[in-house]
Amino acid sequence: MSTVLIDAARAYIRRGWTPIALGPDAEGRPKRPLAGQWESLHPLDERTRKQGWRSAVGIGLLCGPNSNNLAVIDIDDVELAAAVFAKLARGHQPFRWVWTGRNRGHLYVREQEPSEGGQVWRGTWEGRAVGGELRCKGQQVAAPPSPGYVLAQEQEPQAVENVRVAFDAICLAMGIEPMGHGGVGANYPPAWQDTVRDGTRNDSLFVEACKLAAVRMPVERAVELLRANIERHYERGDQVADREFEATVRSAYQRAWPKVARPAESDKYRRELR
Repeated sequence: MSTVLIDAARAYIRRGWTPIALGPDAEGRPKRPLAGQWESLHPLDERTRKQGWRSAVGIGLLCGPNSNNLAVIDIDDVELAAAVFAKLARGHQPFRWVWTGRNRGHLYVREQEPSEGGQVWRGTWEGRAVGGELRCKGQQVAAPPSPGYVLAQEQEPQAVENVRVAFDAICLAMGIEPMGHGGVGANYPPAWQDTVRDGTRNDSLFVEACKLAAVRMPVERAVELLRANIERHYERGDQVADREFEATVRSAYQRAWPKVARPAESDKYRRELR
């Protein structure tokens, strides 16, 4: 295994990513960095090549600025990970995905600016609790060819504004309801509330429009439904200006509409947004 890990470490360095030599954790899984002060390593650091690779049982990747702003969305639920992977695969856009040793998912992204690490998320999906973590600056994530870790596609990580925005988009597309208390997506109110307070009006409209876009509801039908919903459930709903309403719905549809559609649907959608 050591020769395989060394070869992989060299390949990661050529990408501009910092490999971390891993030993077994308390449960015997390749999770524990062998080097001290591994958070400060970078690809060209001599210490990166002298981490004890001969005794390593796995390899990790450092997230953040020392790996070209690499970040990882960790989905710690087997069924949700499979559903997110399937949705991304149907989109026919390049993405980098790793299956973990317990059949959970890691989606790799590249941020414009590195986010601080330690962002744990919790939420509900299809009536049950789900969760995971956003691995960012100062953190590492086990990677192939560590035992049990499988690279699903050899693609470059998706370029995103930041990992939180990327995961919020996943929440909206998949119908994940993030929990509050500062968790990922806590900025967004839940959709379809009985009473929408005036201070959360635009965010609520955006979330609801995203959910309709994600299931490919035609925009003219969504406008009709959302207008009726505002009149019935929004405080001062009669004061939502047409321009404000249309701009919010347009933004939501551009963000959440499935990215690859059949040509006729795609052309129709473009016409609807003009």
